[in-house]
Amino acid sequence: MTVSQHRKITTTIASLTAVVLLFGVVDASAELIVYDGFNYGRSNSPMHGKSGGGEWGLTNSWIHSCSYAAGESTYMTNGLSFTNLLTSGGCAMLDVGGGRGGRIACGRQLAVTQTNTIWGSFVYSYANGSAAAGIVFSDIAPSVPVVPPNGSGSDYDLNLLVCVNIVGLGSTGDLRLDDEASDYPQWAGAVGGVWVGNDVTGLGLYKVEGLSTNAGTRTVTMWSLNAAQFSHFKPDGLTETELNAAALGFGDDQVLQRQVFSYSNSGAKFEDNDYLNLWGYVGPIERLYDEVRISNTSLDETVPLEPPAERAAVLIVR
Repeated sequence: MTVSQHRKITTTIASLTAVVLLFGVVDASAELIVYDGFNYGRSNSPMHGKSGGGEWGLTNSWIHSCSYAAGESTYMTNGLSFTNLLTSGGCAMLDVGGGRGGRIACGRQLAVTQTNTIWGSFVYSYANGSAAAGIVFSDIAPSVPVVPPNGSGSDYDLNLLVCVNIVGLGSTGDLRLDDEASDYPQWAGAVGGVWVGNDVTGLGLYKVEGLSTNAGTRTVTMWSLNAAQFSHFKPDGLTETELNAAALGFGDDQVLQRQVFSYSNSGAKFEDNDYLNLWGYVGPIERLYDEVRISNTSLDETVPLEPPAERAAVLIVR
């Protein structure tokens, strides 16, 4: 082996080591119990049947269901970007394909079990309008109708719902669950914030407490931030205390939406035979979802930052 070849091999090994160290530092997602960045190829195609994109904490493949035949769940190669948040790959787009009352879900079976508390995040955006969107955890595969949980249960057998834009301005100016607060009283007066409009990319955050197979009370706290707000709260670590103390609005030191509610049922589960469902209500509106992360440790762990440019540089040996 010549000196030149030896130097080239040594430099290559050093470069690969740097890459390994880089991803070891950067990829905070490795600590998560569930992650999907929607890396399912180089062409737009149906989400139904998708798997094998580097995700974890999920099993089998994505299942599409919609109450309108024209509804679609589509894998889009162009993913959502969100200032400073670590993102990759494409995203999922759900379109109800019909008018008011349409419901859509694209679900995937969980491969993990967690009791007590989980924290989660997801990036979302809208095209052609905006309406309710979010994540539903259920103990059956996606089917219709897809409805929010109510005190008496439903034919969708939901365990819990986390969401954004499930608020609408009522006739008195109060924020509530669209015009159906009377049907789901636990939401009335439990939500607050400003409406997230068309072509706005936001960050949905949530904490669920009281997860158990036994009867009891579950408490769900949800927040929604825009990019400037995330940049304001994240540098010293994203904390629930700061998000709960912030005013509601579009300001950099505010939060777009905050929702806290508790409800009782026979068992809100997060088990390896349950389903995580991307969810939407009312159409035709395109809802885009990306970077689904769930932690059993903290809210901050669900929002890893992208690496600084100087740390992302990789030496290429020619």
